[in-house]
Amino acid sequence: MKEIIAQDIMLTYPQFDKPFHVYTDASETQIGGVIMQDSKPLGFFSKKLNQMQKKYPVTEQELLAIVETIKYFRHMLLGHQIVVHTDHKNLTHPNSKHSSDRVLRQCLVLEEYGVELNYIAGDKNIVADALSRLPTEELFNF
Repeated sequence: MKEIIAQDIMLTYPQFDKPFHVYTDASETQIGGVIMQDSKPLGFFSKKLNQMQKKYPVTEQELLAIVETIKYFRHMLLGHQIVVHTDHKNLTHPNSKHSSDRVLRQCLVLEEYGVELNYIAGDKNIVADALSRLPTEELFNF
C-alpha cells in the first residue's frame, strides 16, 4: 500500500509531445506554482516576495507568480505548448490594458513562451494555493 501511495505522489518525467499545465497563485507574502501533465506533477516552485513585491497590486503579484514559475522551469517549457491556469480572472482578458510598465514587461516574457491563460476557480487551484502560503518560518525554525 505504501508503494502505491508513494508512486502516485512522485514527480514524473515530462513528455514533450503533450502540453504543459502550469498552476500558479500568489499570497501577500509568497508566490507558488506547479507544472503538471496528465494530472501528475513535474515540478514545484515557491518563492517569498521581497518588500517591494509585497506592495504590488494583486494583479501584478498574480502575474509575477506566472512569470517566475515559467522562468524557473524555462529549460523544460521553452518551445512547447503551455497552458497557464490562474485564479485571477482579470489576467485572462486579452484586451485588458497594461496598468504599468512592470505589467507590460511581464506580458512580453509570457509572449516569448506563447502561453495560453485560463481561469480556474480558487477552490480548484489547491496545489498552487498551498505553495503560495507555506509557513516557511515555521518549517525552518529548528
